[in-house]
Amino acid sequence: MVQTIRQSLGTKSDDEVADWMSDISPGSNNEMTARAEFLRRQTLLQREATQAAKDAAQAAKDTAIYTKKNARYMLWSVVVLAVASVVSATLSISQRVNVPPPTTTTGLLQSPPCKNGAATCEPWDREWGKAQLQPGSVVTKGGTIIPPSQSQP
Repeated sequence: MVQTIRQSLGTKSDDEVADWMSDISPGSNNEMTARAEFLRRQTLLQREATQAAKDAAQAAKDTAIYTKKNARYMLWSVVVLAVASVVSATLSISQRVNVPPPTTTTGLLQSPPCKNGAATCEPWDREWGKAQLQPGSVVTKGGTIIPPSQSQP
């Protein structure tokens, strides 16, 4: 099969086509063929560049979508963490309030420590906080709480 001039130029490099063009006379069929080959190459490169630009635009769009999803997941994780922290703090506070004073080996209750850090003090000099005594209880200077059932004969 006979190859046309344009087809033979299609296998040559840009430099080889330019060199071949420099040896032909202006306005000839060969010049028009060489120009057509350059135009064909430009068109192919423009198509490739257009496709690359489309691919880049799609990648940017996909990145924006995934970034939005990731930000949403991070927001929900922060919300869950905040709720868990509030629940944990609430439970901790409620357990602290509802804890009875420690008992001694004799079954008597131990009162809170003295405000000044001393081993003994008056009941009003102790750090009671939210602790409550049963009516009729007796508090000794040493910090022992005697319940009403044991303090009354």
